[in-house]
Amino acid sequence: MSQFDQFRQANRENFHRIWEAAKEGRALAAEEKRFADAMQAHPEYHNAWEFSDVVEAANYEVEGVNPFLHIAAHAMIEAQLETNDPPEAAQALQRLRGSGIDRHQAIHHIAAEMFEVMFPVLKEGKVFNIQRYRKRLRRLGR
Repeated sequence: MSQFDQFRQANRENFHRIWEAAKEGRALAAEEKRFADAMQAHPEYHNAWEFSDVVEAANYEVEGVNPFLHIAAHAMIEAQLETNDPPEAAQALQRLRGSGIDRHQAIHHIAAEMFEVMFPVLKEGKVFNIQRYRKRLRRLGR
C-alpha cells in the first residue's frame, strides 16, 4: 500500500471515529466538532461514515462526490469563519445569506471558490494563492 493510500485509510478511520463519537454524544475537540457538524448536516453521506473504517483506500464517491473531501471543505470554511481568516469569507457569507441563500448552500459556494484556487496547488504543486482566493471571495454574492 502506498503512503498516500495509508494516509487516505487513516483519514477515513478518523472520520469513522468522529462519527461514532458524535452519535454517542461524546465530547469532541473544536476541529472534530466542525467535522461532526458537517457530517451530520449531510444525511446523504451518513452511510459513508458508518462504513468509513472498512472502505480502506479505494476511491469512494456518492453520486459523483467524494464525501470525505466535501466534509473537509465544510470544516475548512467553518474554521475560516470562526477565525475570521480571511475576513472575506465571512463577508461573502453575509452577502450570500442576504441574497436569500441558506447558510449550508453559502458554505458550498465559498468552498467552490476555495477549490478553484486549490486545484493548481493539488495538480501542479503550486503555492496556495491567498490573494486570488480573497479576490474571488470579494466577488462572491455581488
